Amino acid sequence: MDGAGVLEIHDEIRRVTDRFYVAVLLDIVTRSCRRHFGLDQTETKGVHVAAYWAKEFNLLAQLCFLTVMIGIVQVPAVVERMRRVQPDADLRLGLGIICLSISLSFLAYLRWFVVA
Repeated sequence: MDGAGVLEIHDEIRRVTDRFYVAVLLDIVTRSCRRHFGLDQTETKGVHVAAYWAKEFNLLAQLCFLTVMIGIVQVPAVVERMRRVQPDADLRLGLGIICLSISLSFLAYLRWFVVA
């Protein structure tokens, strides 16, 4: 293997690991938000509809981030496969960020207008 091939593999691994680190950090933020705002309770009867949707969007965001992490871990060190996984990871990271933002918006609505 020549030097250019090794550098190409190194660059692709760096790009994929950056996406993995972002997914892990966003998953930690999602889990901490869930725990901090009490969304991890199984009781959904009698809660405000905004709390229900905040919980659902938080779960969807968490699933998006987990699928990115699992998808990246399963990719072997082959340049073509790493390049194929990057657009899918970007799409899922974007969808997860949108779902997390919606969940936090519902939680802000609950905190400022319903509970206050």
